[in-house]
Amino acid sequence: MSDHISELPDDILTNILSSLTLRDSVKARLLSPRWRHISAPISTLQFDLFTMFGIEYDENKGYFDTLPANFVNELKPRFLTAVDQFLQQYRAPKIGTLKIHFCLGNEYASHIDNWVAFAARMEAKKIDFYFSSFHQQNENYSFPCHLLNSHLKHLRLGACTFRPSPEHRNLLSSLATIDLSNVNLDTNNDVESILLGCLNLECLVLRNCRLPMRLCIHGHQLFKLKTLIVHQNVPLFPWHIELNSIDLETFEFRGFLGTFTFVAVPCLEKVNMFFFPECVDVLHSVFNELPSNLPQLQNLSLTLGSQNALPIPEIMPTFTSLKQLELSVMVTTSFDLLPIIFILNASPILEKFYLKLRRMSSSGQIQTRDCSNRLHLHLKDIRISGFYEQSNVMEVAIYLLKNAVALERMVVDVKDDLKTREKVYDLLMKEKVNSRVELIVNYEN
Repeated sequence: MSDHISELPDDILTNILSSLTLRDSVKARLLSPRWRHISAPISTLQFDLFTMFGIEYDENKGYFDTLPANFVNELKPRFLTAVDQFLQQYRAPKIGTLKIHFCLGNEYASHIDNWVAFAARMEAKKIDFYFSSFHQQNENYSFPCHLLNSHLKHLRLGACTFRPSPEHRNLLSSLATIDLSNVNLDTNNDVESILLGCLNLECLVLRNCRLPMRLCIHGHQLFKLKTLIVHQNVPLFPWHIELNSIDLETFEFRGFLGTFTFVAVPCLEKVNMFFFPECVDVLHSVFNELPSNLPQLQNLSLTLGSQNALPIPEIMPTFTSLKQLELSVMVTTSFDLLPIIFILNASPILEKFYLKLRRMSSSGQIQTRDCSNRLHLHLKDIRISGFYEQSNVMEVAIYLLKNAVALERMVVDVKDDLKTREKVYDLLMKEKVNSRVELIVNYEN
């Protein structure tokens, strides 16, 4: 049977290829010699379990961890061959992103180095490589910084070794974003070898990297850095993070930690921190140091949790510029939520307050702390989600209805059932003192 489609002109075949998924495009090139030299412009070249084998996965959940090692090893030769052939036959002048996620180590460096060289030739603006180390018996792939060029703006690496030598640091100067996951940076020399060359870096992300006990980010290294994100989901953590003389605007931290130092960080207006329950003792220093060291802070997001009580001091310095506060609280039925009011009392110009409750199992009676009434003159928007009857969150809601004199809108999402939703609505309507307040009570399934 003759293949009439392959007899079509190149421009029509190019148009057909451009409408295919990358997976189908790879198949077409591998099966037909006529299609191998036809390249439709593709902004993102993505090679992973789904695009190559149709296996759906969530890259944020460590999918390789659930796959049998023998199965992964059987896929490797097919994956390497398919990617190599596709890139060798690709003829478009440029690409935007080269994204490759698979379980590969440094024993496949000859293949991966060619992929990096391909991205450089295609003037790619982003390289996104994640090589899961779960089924690896050999060392992680060592990324070849000497192959980079000035076209690259965004570099994301996972389960790799990334140690630029001094003679290649200048090749990092074009990068605006560096996102590293599971990369070993356990000495300050490792960190500095990266930061010293990144003169135009705007965003630095470090996820589950092995970091030095004292992580120092200084302005003389990073003149343009605006966003710093540090996530540590395992207790391989820095005991101390120091930010000094830097024009950072957003700082996000998740995990286990000792202490923070903020020195001359005048532009930092948004801070997001998630602390695991084992680290609640840190919060006393956070509540005392953040208002003092960051008087310009306008947006604060905290995730708190404890088996006993919320670690919020009754007296703390004033958040003089704070306008939006988001609290995500992991609570038990014996939790006293009233100490949340201490933060509100320390935020005199707060305009928006969002409280999200996450329930943990426990037993016992609520041991409440006294909270004095104080008027909140600027608080206009309040949302409470995860509301459930066994907690004393109703006391918090009633307190806010009575004391937020500028309140315009309160939204409560009830977790229990529709009957509880009606009960909560009736109780809050009785306590509402300002008829102009819009009260919305939803059932959160």
